[in-house]
Amino acid sequence: MRDSVMRRILIVNQNWIGDVLFSTPAIRALRKNFPDAHLACLVPERCRPVLANNPHLNQVLTYDERISPFSLFKIFSLAAHLKRGRFDTAIFFQRSKTKAAVAALAGIAERAGYARPLRENFLTRVVPLPARNVHKVDYFLFLLKALGLETDGRQLDFFPA
Repeated sequence: MRDSVMRRILIVNQNWIGDVLFSTPAIRALRKNFPDAHLACLVPERCRPVLANNPHLNQVLTYDERISPFSLFKIFSLAAHLKRGRFDTAIFFQRSKTKAAVAALAGIAERAGYARPLRENFLTRVVPLPARNVHKVDYFLFLLKALGLETDGRQLDFFPA
């Protein structure tokens, strides 16, 4: 996945505050691998404060977490919002089928994430799940390693206002 065309990267993050905090070592690793890229993270509004001051991110985007496969208006609205961001790559820390479909609708060419039933059709890089249960920090880092990226330790990052 180390590619010079990765200029605008979208991280589709988890829905829970603690899991978003556990994703910060992977966010830092992405910044280290792509120091000049625009790095954005998509989270529910309630998770925004965890990442709002993170210096490894250029942008924190939020969405209505009540989006479902049956909320066509919300799906197309989110896809249009992401399309305006001109992202060339999406990395899914979340296992949502709907968000993977939204990224495809938004025209994001590279979409990488873990193998999940019914979602693989929306991903361009599918990574097998870890062989055993692992801590969330390692779950996110394992995904990056499987994509050929270097990681930067397990230390959490939190930058309160």
